[in-house]
Amino acid sequence: MAAESKPRHILNSLCTALAILIMHIHEGWPDFVDHLAGELQEGVEHVTCLLMVLKYMASDCDNDSIVIEESIRGHFFAFLDSISSLVFSQIFNSWAQKVLAGNFGQVPRSLGHSPSEEDRQTLLLQRMRSKLVEAFYHWLKLRLPDQVYEDLVPRNPQLLELVFKELENNSDENMENATNCVIELIHVAGKKSQFAAIKDAVMANVSLLV
Repeated sequence: MAAESKPRHILNSLCTALAILIMHIHEGWPDFVDHLAGELQEGVEHVTCLLMVLKYMASDCDNDSIVIEESIRGHFFAFLDSISSLVFSQIFNSWAQKVLAGNFGQVPRSLGHSPSEEDRQTLLLQRMRSKLVEAFYHWLKLRLPDQVYEDLVPRNPQLLELVFKELENNSDENMENATNCVIELIHVAGKKSQFAAIKDAVMANVSLLV
């Protein structure tokens, strides 16, 4: 299941279906996300698919159009709570760190009709960065345990750094996802005084953009 080898709508459908499957089987296979993360780590295209599945797990968990027993849905919310810290640090922050360490360049807005292999790979990376920030945004919107938000800044510094770097990205999609993420970070920071580290991190990064 590679991000480049299938049309976008088919890939979205496959990733949505896998997320819904996880909703149904998470109690019988509690480490399925770990297994999936291990299988989809061999390149930008595979990681993009993993991030899309994680996004749909968070965004569709309360979708009433998905037919699922309410008891299972309730257990799934608890499941998301239990794995959220590891998803943030071992998947989101880990890949943000790899992206930042790679010193990847930006994509020109116009590549012409025949982009080179280097341009194609850069476009794939651009999309992966966008999906990473988008997935993080949807997980932020969940009502996760307080400890996850308290640990967000000290445990995931590269993830937050990438979010703010994407505000300067020349891709409209990347900038939009990053903007949504920053707004949600501000919203979360205002909920409780113990989330002040999030507010401080946001303000420090925003000041660097001005």
